[in-house]
Amino acid sequence: MKWWLILVLIASAACSVASAETSGDSTSAKVDVSKDVPIDNSDIPQPSRYIEHPLAKQGLYKIDTEGVYYYRVNLPVPKHTVSVRLGSFTPNSLVNPQNSSATFNQIYGAETPIILIYDYERPFFRSAGVLSWKLGTGLFTASGHGIFVNPNRDTPREGFTLISIPISAGLVYSLQFVPRQWIIPYAEGGGDFFGLSEIRSDAAAGIAGVAGAATAHFSFGARIPLGFGVRSFLDMAREYGISTMYMTAEYRDYMGLTKNYDLTGSTITVGIAADY
Repeated sequence: MKWWLILVLIASAACSVASAETSGDSTSAKVDVSKDVPIDNSDIPQPSRYIEHPLAKQGLYKIDTEGVYYYRVNLPVPKHTVSVRLGSFTPNSLVNPQNSSATFNQIYGAETPIILIYDYERPFFRSAGVLSWKLGTGLFTASGHGIFVNPNRDTPREGFTLISIPISAGLVYSLQFVPRQWIIPYAEGGGDFFGLSEIRSDAAAGIAGVAGAATAHFSFGARIPLGFGVRSFLDMAREYGISTMYMTAEYRDYMGLTKNYDLTGSTITVGIAADY
């Protein structure tokens, strides 16, 4: 029976060796896991942090992840507005004082009359809308071949060019209640004086005459900003002092006040305006 005892002892020794090897591997695994391994969490959004910054007094309110600094910007309150508009003006009531049958359309009907208007506004009341006084000037011109005293004759070969420089003054009321408004309607009333001169194409005749005519006008129109954010005109405000630019359109009705030169008529003009 001794050989059975020998087999049992050999089996017990083998089990002890296997258990020791297994225990050694487990201990080694536990040591590897406990080592410090850096974790990359750069793809996880980090919450914003509010800190005291020395540039906050200068308007700094945000620094993004790329290191861009953002400052609060307040555009200056505009003190002036200028506008330039172009359109067509036909004073159908204008006739030759010495020949009432010679109308404006007969003399200058060959081409579309052009009027250019430049206006300057300065607001003085802002409590309920904006009330401003306005000064304006511009250029009005028309060309044609005129007519003979005897209407049965052919069209004259000479050309006639009417040149007029209007000067106007008036009041404008704008329905603007917030700085950044999508559309700004306005109405205007005022008086005008047109300096008139006619030039013939043949050099011998030169300037045919000089005259003046007074009118009153009433108009209404609208302005649409070309940008709605504060940063839209930030560079222009810094470089040129322009806080906002607009696309503008206006209907104006002129009422003639001078009997011999009646400039009654209406015009629609479009152009641009700027606050500064």
